[in-house]
Amino acid sequence: MVFDTGHLEWVNVDLIEVIDRFYGFIFPLDLKVCKERRKGPDSVPLVEGVTNLQGFLNHLMAKIYLGYLILERAFMGRRRIA
Repeated sequence: MVFDTGHLEWVNVDLIEVIDRFYGFIFPLDLKVCKERRKGPDSVPLVEGVTNLQGFLNHLMAKIYLGYLILERAFMGRRRIA
């Protein structure tokens, strides 16, 4: 099961609850920090937004997760790249 923090946060799902219930099936892990819950796929830098990334990663690492961690930024609409 690809665990995408952004997709779960957009629909207001408790990330810790999903880890506890489906830990053995999680691989890989797609890390994304959401700007707001239920507001679409706009994400923000890892230290901003509503996702409690530190608490989530601490809980995950306590279970000795050994899979891949993918960092992702998603934007709504077109963005100009400088």
